[in-house]
Amino acid sequence: MDEERHTPLTVREQVLFAALADPEREVSPQDWTDEQAALRMLSVARLHGVLPIVWRKFRTMPSSDLGEAFQAEMQRAGTTVTLMAGQSLLLRHHSRGITAAFADAGIPVAIVKGPVFAERLYRMSTDRPFTDIDLLTAPENLARANAALPPLGFVALTKQVWDRSDSNQEYKWGRSDNPNVLIELHGNLVHYASFRRLLSYSYADLMRAGDGDPNTPAALLMTAVIHAACGHKFHRLQFAVDIVQAARALPDADLPLLDRAARAIGAELELAVSLNLAGKLFGDRRVLDLAERFSSGFTAALSKRLVSPAAVHNAMSTSGRASHARRKAFRGLQLLSRVAGGRR
Repeated sequence: MDEERHTPLTVREQVLFAALADPEREVSPQDWTDEQAALRMLSVARLHGVLPIVWRKFRTMPSSDLGEAFQAEMQRAGTTVTLMAGQSLLLRHHSRGITAAFADAGIPVAIVKGPVFAERLYRMSTDRPFTDIDLLTAPENLARANAALPPLGFVALTKQVWDRSDSNQEYKWGRSDNPNVLIELHGNLVHYASFRRLLSYSYADLMRAGDGDPNTPAALLMTAVIHAACGHKFHRLQFAVDIVQAARALPDADLPLLDRAARAIGAELELAVSLNLAGKLFGDRRVLDLAERFSSGFTAALSKRLVSPAAVHNAMSTSGRASHARRKAFRGLQLLSRVAGGRR
């Protein structure tokens, strides 16, 4: 089945959508007197993973000028947001049992991405939905960690043909009694083996980024950057929202820690591009200044032009091929810069 797509956003729509998707920004009711424009934003928000934020903002704005179609869509969106919140609670429940079992077995593990971002980076945790629990452990602990999940009622979700769990260091687990519960166990957040030889983000790298604490703002920012730049290639706005929220949470006192972690991991290019993108999307001057700490040379300049706000806005649009080409070209620059520079 073809993936759902929206028609490309105009420049004005991109500005309005970014404002709606920013958890910290107020929006003007005067911008939303057109029912079709408001309906379009709800539709695009679903595809970009920011529906809870957009729905929350529309819900608090006067809607007397908007008709029955908008009201019906808001009701539908509200049902979806409620289901997302319930899914998050269910996943958190299971994650507590898993982490407790791992602790009893002496298996170090960190919950990363979705639930941690929601709880630590967003004033309203429901603004950041997630559909699985991601666990990161050291590669040498993967066998023990995988063996600990079946006694808890989880079953391995492996492909019959060309399963790449071992190569990607990513193992998916579900429950036979509830298909809505998905656990992903990682030995590294950079999944492709060829890329991982050049840039790694392991449990040890996460702990290094947080100076021993995986939940510091510096560690959360580094995780958000690796997730967007080395995994999903910025194909949804949600990834940029995570980055800007993590950057906003980072105190100036922690900047030296981020600098050291970036050098140790070798992720200066990813930080420069990700922070530049998030700063431009959401008009955040401090985030743009932070991006300049890691920007240098032709590769960073070209990468920032490739991974533009427009490329992200239209990644899920019917003109997504152009966006995909730009973001894939950035992946090529990531690889080439490391090969040329002799990085690990």
